[in-house]
Amino acid sequence: MRILCVTSVKDEAPYLVEWLAHLRALGVTDLLIFTNDCSDGSIGLLDEISGLSWLTRVDNPYSGQKTVQWQALAAAAEHPLYKAADWVLGVDVDEFLTLSEPFDTLPALLNAAPGDAITLPWRLFGSGGHVERPAGPVTQTYRKAAPRDILLPGAHFFKTLYRPNAFGPPGVHRPKSGGSQAKWLDSALQPLPGPIAADDNRINLWGHFPKAPVVQLNHYAVRSVEEFMAKRARGLPNKMSADIGLSYWVSRNFNQTTCTRIDLHHAKASAIAEELRSARIKALEALALEYHSAQLKKRLRTKAETELYWSLVLAGGSFAPPVGVTNAHLARLKEAYRNG
Repeated sequence: MRILCVTSVKDEAPYLVEWLAHLRALGVTDLLIFTNDCSDGSIGLLDEISGLSWLTRVDNPYSGQKTVQWQALAAAAEHPLYKAADWVLGVDVDEFLTLSEPFDTLPALLNAAPGDAITLPWRLFGSGGHVERPAGPVTQTYRKAAPRDILLPGAHFFKTLYRPNAFGPPGVHRPKSGGSQAKWLDSALQPLPGPIAADDNRINLWGHFPKAPVVQLNHYAVRSVEEFMAKRARGLPNKMSADIGLSYWVSRNFNQTTCTRIDLHHAKASAIAEELRSARIKALEALALEYHSAQLKKRLRTKAETELYWSLVLAGGSFAPPVGVTNAHLARLKEAYRNG
């Protein structure tokens, strides 16, 4: 079974080994990584690992009108690895797919999944109170998350694991419909409600919360204040002009519950990461950390960035809103959109 992961990378060298090892532990057989405008050694690190045959890196410098992520997806659709894949998923370096027993690998899951696509719902993980970049793996450092059924639409986006031959072109969150009627499954491997499955533009599972999900996408969208500042500088691959500031932080920084389901994969992923960390890879990771530390010091010499940094510290973590507050906000938001 060929399982391909496609992603875009810019200046994420400190996280790559852990993320790659996690995917390999899950049973991903191939990785197709598009890099754009990197300055922190990400390219050198990926090229060092690409000698192992399961990783392919493609230069994807930003040009034209489409964002780098859409450029990458268009190129991926024509790549031999995509055409040879039985299953495809597109997740970012801050997204870690987790499974639940009895499934500890993707092949085990997919052999039990009678469908063409499985939704991978986000679970937002917060900063855990970290201001400075902590040592240690992301998945073991950031353990606090939003409640799984949080009443906040922005917390319920999903990515997709799918059979490429059942669909048209790939998308950021879900593939486009193909000529056949693909069978969609939710995170509990049950049929996805028709209105969600049939709508190519529906990328949010708001209102559909399976009781016993066997897949979840841990989304470490903010991490520490220091790491968030680096993310702000890096930008988003699909919304390159979006402002990553205080609003982004408070809408994703939830630390109300402890979630340790990723520990099912930790031992295997750690062993793979240790194998990947040659002396050369360790040196590249160290240089990347030095680079990001220097860049943060440079940004904090400006008034605006220093004020934002302090606002993030003061803001701390967010709390899931109660039903009445959420409904009132959504009603106001709907009225605001109607009024333009």
